[in-house]
Amino acid sequence: MKLTNSDYILIINNILLLITLAYLYYKLEYESGIFVKDNILINTCKYVNDKRNPNYIFYKKLNNKLYVKDFNKTYFPDLKHAKTLYIFENPDYLYTIEANLPKKYVLKYSSGWAMNMVKEKDTPIKEIVDKSKELIQRQDDDLDDPDIIRELKPKYFIEEYLGKDLVDYKFLMIYGKIIVVQIMGNRFGEIDGLEKGSEKALKKGHDIYYTQYDADGKLLPDNYLKRKKFKSKENPYPLPKNFEKMKDICYKFYEITKIEFFRVDFYEIKDEIYFGEYTIYPSDCKFPISKQVERHVQNQINKNNI
Repeated sequence: MKLTNSDYILIINNILLLITLAYLYYKLEYESGIFVKDNILINTCKYVNDKRNPNYIFYKKLNNKLYVKDFNKTYFPDLKHAKTLYIFENPDYLYTIEANLPKKYVLKYSSGWAMNMVKEKDTPIKEIVDKSKELIQRQDDDLDDPDIIRELKPKYFIEEYLGKDLVDYKFLMIYGKIIVVQIMGNRFGEIDGLEKGSEKALKKGHDIYYTQYDADGKLLPDNYLKRKKFKSKENPYPLPKNFEKMKDICYKFYEITKIEFFRVDFYEIKDEIYFGEYTIYPSDCKFPISKQVERHVQNQINKNNI
């Protein structure tokens, strides 16, 4: 049977259609993360944070902003952090120390998420006291857990002010491997005053810029580990001068704790490393990665491991 010109055109169109569909499937499955409902990052993060995990309370202690300073004094005595100036249980205590407070400082609650207020401009002490009380009235998994409250006995504290618009260096690790370093700036946009560092500020709509690197300091594409509402910086943030030292701290922290999944945050001030926090529940365990990225992560984990 002899094929006509129309038959050839139909065959070519079908081939082109199949190629287009295959390309779209590839883009969806391997780059968008749409088909990745569960992945190694999500599952490991959930495992670590499961209340049935025998180390659950210890992990929550590492998230406690006061406990972790004592932990670092033991294991990382040379690691700098913001100094604790006052610790108290009732915000009304601020009235008694108002005259001794520095012009700028950070007020925090030791447990819970986004329990911070930054005092960097003239603000009436009553407003600070009232907003401090409001901090612990909203729903928070840690503060609603009686086991955590009993073990950690969370408190308010005043911390020294380290500066405005600090750049975050965030090292995400799984099974002892650094899989991404996110350098993040413009965290609060034009927000200042008591809202900075709060839940409200973190949810406000403004551009947050970031750059991603791998453990060797090589740039990673924006779609490697996407962050909603965040923008990949056109002119990449440079690596910190203390990049290798920060990595060493992360590796040592893993050797000490053997936590399967966590993130360590740092600042770099006047070329010196300052500790930010250990995050055992990064990004609420939401990581919409592609299968391509998941395979890469799995290869990193398997590399040199038995």
